[in-house]
Amino acid sequence: MPYEVDINRAGSSTSRQNPGLQSAATTFGRSGAAPHYLFYELEPAQVISVDITSTDARNIGKAKVRPLYSYATVSDNDCPEAWPLDSNIKSYPLKDEVVIVMVYNRVLYYTQRLNFFNIANNNITLNPFESPHKDGQDQADFAATAAGNPNVGDDSPDGTKAGKYFVINKKVQSLLPMEGDIIYEGRFGSSIRLGGSVEADTSGVEAKFKSSWAKADRIGAPIIILRSGQKSGGDEKIPYIEDINKDPSSIYITNGHIIPFIPSSKNQKSYRGSAPSLWDGNQVLISSDRLVFNARKEGMFFFSPQTIGFSTDGTFNVDAASLFIVSSPSIRLGFNASEPVMMGNAWMKIMIKLLVALATHTHPTPAGLSGFAANSNTYTNLINELRTALSNVSWTE
Repeated sequence: MPYEVDINRAGSSTSRQNPGLQSAATTFGRSGAAPHYLFYELEPAQVISVDITSTDARNIGKAKVRPLYSYATVSDNDCPEAWPLDSNIKSYPLKDEVVIVMVYNRVLYYTQRLNFFNIANNNITLNPFESPHKDGQDQADFAATAAGNPNVGDDSPDGTKAGKYFVINKKVQSLLPMEGDIIYEGRFGSSIRLGGSVEADTSGVEAKFKSSWAKADRIGAPIIILRSGQKSGGDEKIPYIEDINKDPSSIYITNGHIIPFIPSSKNQKSYRGSAPSLWDGNQVLISSDRLVFNARKEGMFFFSPQTIGFSTDGTFNVDAASLFIVSSPSIRLGFNASEPVMMGNAWMKIMIKLLVALATHTHPTPAGLSGFAANSNTYTNLINELRTALSNVSWTE
């Protein structure tokens, strides 16, 4: 609601509210206003530039704006600067987007961008007085009317570059919501969905959801989906549903949901038939082209009351600078392992006894006991060679 503040000569002030929206004629340049009245109202303003490169963090986000009514005929250089209204949530506008501005304590602030096109990538418009969502009005108009603008380049994928380097991308799709969802979307195809689930046969639900992550063991089971990027072939006019198997990178935090997840490796013989065939229940799924876990100072710990499984179609490599320890009541090397591993020291003792016995063996003859074997030195040499057969790295119980 607009309001006025009457500042008297003593320095005190009283406020007076004016119900109803004000026209441009009565809002700005009101010649009939008393000299001690200050008028306050929200006003749309088109962004001329935004400072996101300042070496002083206190200036980042400051924007030069053109309030569409009060500064309609003023040059860009004489237009005012506005500050972000919120200091914690950073969502800075692009050049030629329209924001809402207001004055408080003689400082101009800006807040939300006006939603001209209802798309995530941008809401740039060169004609902010056109009716929002007018039939046939889209970003193609921007490309057509931006001829001669030095900030527009033909080398961008969609033929339009806004600002210094921001490229308009018509392939970025907005998420298709379900009832009750809270969705946060970036300009480039990243999003956070705080949503819930539906039953497979819930009437009225978009059919695409019924084969997605939306199915769970009950209606309204909470889910969090963090997504960076979308599968190829997007169109900003078509709403999007996350796909854990095709989106570039995503994290799913579920509560009873059935996720149509497809593992990248089918090499799962070691599970002995216990590998999940249905990815349901309470789980966290992470999917990307590469996963990197790095602990800089301490360790990594993985705990599970049942199975920890690793599956790869390539190699499985483990490097340890100190010790590599495997402790289990039964260790199997190979899917059909049935032969026990020989213990080196115990085997060595038995072999040494055997070779000593062979080297000193005598035979009874009619003339008495024979002498030692003629090749007894061979057995002695074998005993020395046996000592080199033991590994200095691998040990077993």
